Amino acid sequence: MKKGYKEELYSISNTLLLNIQNVNSYSLFEGKLGIAIYYYNFASCYNNELYHQYANDIIKDLFANLKANKFDLLDSIEMSIGVSYLIKKKYIANDFKVMISNIHKSLLLINSNYLYRNHRKLTYIGVFLLKIIRKNSSTKEALINKVLAVYESMHYASHLPENYIDFLLYFLTNVGQVEKHKQKADSIIHRIRVEYFKLNHLKNINYDNFCLMTNIKTDFYIKESAKNGLYDSANHIKNNEEDLVNRFVKKNIYNLLFDIEASNGKIPINISSIVRDKQQILIEKNITLNDGLAGIGLAMLHHVDAK
Repeated sequence: MKKGYKEELYSISNTLLLNIQNVNSYSLFEGKLGIAIYYYNFASCYNNELYHQYANDIIKDLFANLKANKFDLLDSIEMSIGVSYLIKKKYIANDFKVMISNIHKSLLLINSNYLYRNHRKLTYIGVFLLKIIRKNSSTKEALINKVLAVYESMHYASHLPENYIDFLLYFLTNVGQVEKHKQKADSIIHRIRVEYFKLNHLKNINYDNFCLMTNIKTDFYIKESAKNGLYDSANHIKNNEEDLVNRFVKKNIYNLLFDIEASNGKIPINISSIVRDKQQILIEKNITLNDGLAGIGLAMLHHVDAK
């Protein structure tokens, strides 16, 4: 471990510890799950059992709130990504058998009208099954069939609640990775993409969320936005300096969780370069929790390991 980073990393850890009681979200980017992931990695690097226990406490609270169903769409997606990462790294155990069994029993009793009216209650179930249950199962198939039935009963995306469109796009993007569902999933995704740009609420769309759901590129977004008179807002999103800092934090976490194994434990060189060039500036700016302090710390830890 390069000694020059130790002081900054302990400073980040202590700052998070002092302020965590003010964090209400359990999300990955701006909430307690991101902090837990950082703590597990920090504890592993420095053999610090105390911070490992802090991380365990956060995860216990997270699952208590999971049972209470207190998450929105993005929380659910981020949570499934983060929990899958922790399971893969063996920081936590994969002990969801009872939960999955109960979910399957419930799904068999739910008709498509109920799912449409109560999509929020089932969102976290869907993302958990997609991310945590890697192999095909009767539970996964039951959920896929329920969700597809809901969309097929609608003629246009504008008939769906906005939050359900988000969930459906995310769900279908993952379902489309399974060969037997690919054609239907891709067809529905294309249809929603076209219709979604026609809806009035596009002006208020969260670009990062939409890209996450549909895997589209910035050029596609700007092209479609120009057609709908929204080019200025799209250009603002692409070029705003403050937004780019936030985008760095999010992109960095994504790369750590998805790409780090593919590069033999080293984060991509472009991210390493950003961390090296920006870390001191970001720390000097007194970055708050909502600006991704845990993500910056996590980036620094992996950057150090890669050197």
